[in-house]
Amino acid sequence: MAFLIARLLATVFLLSRMMNAQVSGNANQGYPRTLWAPCEAIQRSGGVIKGPVLVAKNGGRAAKVRVESTLETTDCSNTTTLLIAANVGGKFFRIHPQLSQPSNGNGMSLVDWSPDGRLLLAEFWQWEQSGTDVGPDKRILLFAAGKWSQSEIDLAQFMADQEGRNCQLEFKLLGFTPDGEVAMRTDLTTDYDVDETLEDVPPAKRCIEKHQTWAVDPHTQKPEPLPAGFHAQRYSVTKSKAPATGQ
Repeated sequence: MAFLIARLLATVFLLSRMMNAQVSGNANQGYPRTLWAPCEAIQRSGGVIKGPVLVAKNGGRAAKVRVESTLETTDCSNTTTLLIAANVGGKFFRIHPQLSQPSNGNGMSLVDWSPDGRLLLAEFWQWEQSGTDVGPDKRILLFAAGKWSQSEIDLAQFMADQEGRNCQLEFKLLGFTPDGEVAMRTDLTTDYDVDETLEDVPPAKRCIEKHQTWAVDPHTQKPEPLPAGFHAQRYSVTKSKAPATGQ
């Protein structure tokens, strides 16, 4: 009986933590399931969430994301796995994205393949599952065909002229340009606490707000401006079910 009571208390404690994480992430509802994946959402799906298969139009490489939740006695953590096949019908190989820092919450969404089918563009988030007001750390990852090495777009360069100011950067990945550069939009706004307003931030500390569209060279990281209305072509097709063998 004592054992059952202890297990019940531990379960209640864990569910409470997961509920807190869900509440703090309400603003992120509507994002791809494999990108924002709190433990509670994964557990409702049987402990695993799988994304659709993204197949490159050039070369036929296929990729998908799998996010698995591990339930501990008083904690819960995610493991995000990228699965890549050389072609439709081939075997999927596992790749674990490198974390910028330890965290028990993470997820990823695939955006598109490059025009030559050799670069895979993805958005990666990581966060802490316990209730917190801190939002997820958002990163832009690229995986290169062959050894499938991971690289990352440097986001700090978009705030290089904002030294000493309170800024937050949001981005939206559009895909690739026809030349194989990463197309994205950036929004720079003033950062302040939830119980503050813009008026609480001294003018000298306010961000010089910018809303821009860029083409970023994935190899040199150099950004070049794009027209505000730029529309990225799609260089992949999405399949709801895996055409290849594997997890």
